Amino acid sequence: MKRCLALLVLCAATARAQAEPERISRAYDIRFLTTEVQNFRGPAIGLEESDGDASGIPGMPSTDENGPAPVTGEFLTSAITTNFDEDSWSDDRNRIEYSEGVLYVTNTKENQDRIAKYLEMLRKRFSRRIVVEAEVLLLSPEAFAATGALPGILPADQDKALRDAAADPARGKLLTLLRAVAVNGQRVFAADLHETSYVRDYDVEIAQDAAVADPILGDLVTGAVLDVRPILANDMATVFMDSRFKMARPRGIVSFDPATSTGGTIQLPSNDVLRTKTTLSIPVGRSVLLCAGPIAGEKDWLGVVLLRVTLTGQAGTDETVSTEKRQMRMFDVSSLTAMMGDFPGPSLSMGSDEAGGGPSTAFSPPMEEGRSITPEELLAAIKENVARDSWKNVRNKLSLMGDQVVVVQSPAVLDEIAKFIAVAAPARNRIIGVEAVLVGLDEAAWTARRASLSGASPSEDALKDLLAAALKGGGVRIVSSARGAGMSDQRFHVWAGGAQAFVQDDDVEIAQGAAATDPVIGILTTGCVLDIRPTLAGDGKRIAVELRPQFNAAQSPETFDPKAVNVGKIQKIRASVFKVQTQLYVPDGGWNLVGVATGTAGGKREILAMLVRARSMEAK
Repeated sequence: MKRCLALLVLCAATARAQAEPERISRAYDIRFLTTEVQNFRGPAIGLEESDGDASGIPGMPSTDENGPAPVTGEFLTSAITTNFDEDSWSDDRNRIEYSEGVLYVTNTKENQDRIAKYLEMLRKRFSRRIVVEAEVLLLSPEAFAATGALPGILPADQDKALRDAAADPARGKLLTLLRAVAVNGQRVFAADLHETSYVRDYDVEIAQDAAVADPILGDLVTGAVLDVRPILANDMATVFMDSRFKMARPRGIVSFDPATSTGGTIQLPSNDVLRTKTTLSIPVGRSVLLCAGPIAGEKDWLGVVLLRVTLTGQAGTDETVSTEKRQMRMFDVSSLTAMMGDFPGPSLSMGSDEAGGGPSTAFSPPMEEGRSITPEELLAAIKENVARDSWKNVRNKLSLMGDQVVVVQSPAVLDEIAKFIAVAAPARNRIIGVEAVLVGLDEAAWTARRASLSGASPSEDALKDLLAAALKGGGVRIVSSARGAGMSDQRFHVWAGGAQAFVQDDDVEIAQGAAATDPVIGILTTGCVLDIRPTLAGDGKRIAVELRPQFNAAQSPETFDPKAVNVGKIQKIRASVFKVQTQLYVPDGGWNLVGVATGTAGGKREILAMLVRARSMEAK
């Protein structure tokens, strides 16, 4: 009898052992997912020592503060234990541990296979790369006008018309191509650089009875830099992107002899500039006219910058396969919560001033559209609008992980959250293209058009006729222009002009038996700056603009001899500066006369009229 009982117990134990699934251990290398993203700022180029947020050393890039890793080890362990056989993890024989980029898991083969598929899905999702391509075209004003292209998202026919014009040597040409590739949310740059050394100054050393000057070499870096931070929307249809573009083209280097007893000849370079700093929401696969402006060294033909954003890599959405009643899922909301920075334009004067225009003034339109929301506001909105009562259950959780919203909820509620975010995303996908054109009229042309350009609001037909006449030349001409695009309620700028070094002063150093002067080099910035904050009003028909356009038509520096003992020659600047600072409402898509002033051209009096047009569009 005892032998029979023992045999029965042994058989039962054997049956349980055979029913118990085999446990295996695996190590998953997930450093690809948990390594922080490194950012790279573009280099400063041209005569300005710094573009405000670049390295400050011309031609040298600078690393930006690194961004968060796509996911954390803590999230992965929590997501796996929540989504895959949640009850099994209470068994001490099953384990999961994260350490230095490796996930160590012990569980059944079935669950290991599920975990492997989940990690592969995450790899696909975060291995997508955003490709940003820039084409810089040079077009004649007539060829550009014929395309009808406006700043912002281009229809296919206008995109083709611009490229066709650049392919015709009589109408334009391609200046340069740039291509940058980024991880989602990463700041990267592509640069086409050319360097020229020159004698920019002398370091004067003075002793008791003698003075000597030591030549200081400078490095003029020209070319083009595309500096972007693209953020892919959760639906992978649009990219929200900070865009910083600058092109500096050399104009020449002039020798200048200060005629001092200690220093020799110095060299004064100059360059043309086309620059913009802005933020745009760009549909994937579509072309955008980022900015345009005249290049003085190219017969005042227009430099036109086209951007195109595409994706590379396998598509990887949240394809978590789980049968749990509660699951953990993450939603990328970076395109909603990313803040839009203010990008004020430079001050066009004898010294570069990156804080141009002063601090932004407060402006409150009837309703703001397209503004960013804080992560905390987004979490509160989800709780308020999606399954409000379910959040009272402490097992349902909502939190942030970098740019991801992490949710533990039922599958049905998770699907509702995905729909809510999808609806919220287009709310900020409204961009505004702006054109500013400065028109000059001689006395006869102004007299003939004065009546039509006077009054509270000149008709748009009169302004269109003025622009058409300016393209033909004669008594009406286009003095300068700047075109660009940005987000609603964001301050951005476009600068089309030039920068020139000049000797603005002398520093005098005196010792007991010797004296010397050290030339002080300044930077003269000229051209046209479009500095604007446009905001689409609540009625969708008008745009509130906070406007600070500038124009500087400085003449070439004149040599001046102070005729003082031990003081060398310096240079004088004569500048004609046009500025407007105003706030007004303009019709969406219509031309507006925003300022008039007098100036001179060829020694004759000229009337300058600043025309501005703003047009809103949805990024789709």
